[in-house]
Amino acid sequence: MNTGTDNLSAKASSQEGFTLIELLISVFILLIGIVSALSFYITSLTATEFAKDITTATHHAESMFEEMRSRDTLAEITVEDWPVWANANNFNTLPQEAIAVDYLAGPLADPLRTKVTVTWVRKNRPGNVSYTTEFTKW
Repeated sequence: MNTGTDNLSAKASSQEGFTLIELLISVFILLIGIVSALSFYITSLTATEFAKDITTATHHAESMFEEMRSRDTLAEITVEDWPVWANANNFNTLPQEAIAVDYLAGPLADPLRTKVTVTWVRKNRPGNVSYTTEFTKW
């Protein structure tokens, strides 16, 4: 004699586990999560590298301003070849780094309005920072 419980256990045993489709869908969803996490990681590394470059360029510009500030006269500031000075003091640590110094109101102005621009290129992505200050000697 066959009871109802035998039929239930036969049905339950045939439906245990995952089907191949369920497994493939689960793996696909997991792969989407992993690829998204890796993409975020790579983007974060790029942003961190760019932030480090900006910090380095800012340090170079500020160091040049400090050196200018230490000079006794405005003429001593304007006669210096600052890009050469920067290279001599190892301010060329960024890839394809170039430093430009401009005197916005002319080299004879007092106060001497000075702009330092640092440019670089990393992985075909250009970057630059520009800072302006004024010097006066009395």
